[in-house]
Amino acid sequence: MGSRPEQTPLNASHRVDDAHPDFRMSRRGMAAELDAGQRDADRMDHLLEALLPNHARELIDKLQSWSEVLDRREAELNSRVALFEHRQRTHRMREQSRSSMMEEQERALQRQHQALRDDLRRFAVGNIQVQM
Repeated sequence: MGSRPEQTPLNASHRVDDAHPDFRMSRRGMAAELDAGQRDADRMDHLLEALLPNHARELIDKLQSWSEVLDRREAELNSRVALFEHRQRTHRMREQSRSSMMEEQERALQRQHQALRDDLRRFAVGNIQVQM
């Protein structure tokens, strides 16, 4: 007979309470929430706009500080390179001077050696001639 479902008797495992509230929002509530969200977003935008110049100044200061440090280090490096090149040139000139002096001394010694040989030959020839 029944178009009605059969009812079961309630026991201790069944709970009877009020109906659950309707969580669906009305359009007016959704619009209010969207407006509040938009206001929050606008406030956040204003805060970010206020913070942006300070942040930009901090970044500029930091970059200028790094630039100054790099400029100082570059100047120190250039100074060291210039000193190294100066010492290298000085050493090279000193070595060239020593080398040319030693070559001149060697030539002088060779001339003296040759003169001594010539004197020795003359002396030897003179002795031979005297003995004869």
